[in-house]
Amino acid sequence: ALPFIRAARARGWASVCFDPNASCVDDETGDPPSTPLAGSETGADHVAEAWLHIVIHTSPARAVAVVAHSAGGEWVLRCLQAEGLPPPHLPRVRALCFTDSIHTMAGSRLGPERLAMLKASGKHWRAGRGALDEPMEDDRAPRGMPDEGCGCVCVKAGTQDHAATTPAAFASIFAFMDERMPVLSLDSLPPEARQTEDGAVWQGPGCGVQ
Repeated sequence: ALPFIRAARARGWASVCFDPNASCVDDETGDPPSTPLAGSETGADHVAEAWLHIVIHTSPARAVAVVAHSAGGEWVLRCLQAEGLPPPHLPRVRALCFTDSIHTMAGSRLGPERLAMLKASGKHWRAGRGALDEPMEDDRAPRGMPDEGCGCVCVKAGTQDHAATTPAAFASIFAFMDERMPVLSLDSLPPEARQTEDGAVWQGPGCGVQ
C-alpha cells in the first residue's frame, strides 16, 4: 500500500488504507488477538464501517477514488449500496479501481443509477496472459446475462499472479485516477481543509481509499 499512499500524497490527496484482515483486538497478553473488534467482525463489516465513518461522515473530500483488490472488490460493492452511499454522495465517487476482484453484479443490489456510476467510473485490472491494459473479455457474466459480470471495463494487469495485480497495474491505475479526479487550486479549499494533521498543505480536495 505504501507506493499508492506516497503517490496519492504527491498529488495532494488524503488517503486511508482499510485493513479488513484485522477483526480482533490485541489484549496485550502476547497471545493472538481474540476479542472481536466492534463493527469489524468480518472483512465486509470492517470495510462498510470504515467507509461510513471515515469517507461518508468525516472526510471533506469532494472527489473519492478507490482501489480494491480481490475480496475487497466485493466488499466495496456493499459500500455502493444505498445504505453505504447516500444519494447526495454519489457524485463524490470518481474512480473505482478493482484489481483481480472476485465481485460480480449478480445479487449486488445496485439500482440503475449506481450501476451506471460503476460502469462510468470503474475499471478492473485482472490477472492473465498479456500486456498491461490489453482489453479483456468480461467472462464473469453468465451466458446471455452481460449485465451480471464485473459491471465495468476489464483489462489485463500485466501479470498472471493474482497477488501481484495491484503493484503491476500501479502506473495504469494512477493514470486512470488522474483522468477522473479533479485538479483544483488550493484557493478553492476551505481554510480548515488546507492543512493535514501533520502540517502538510493539501494541493486538492481528493481522497484516495485503498
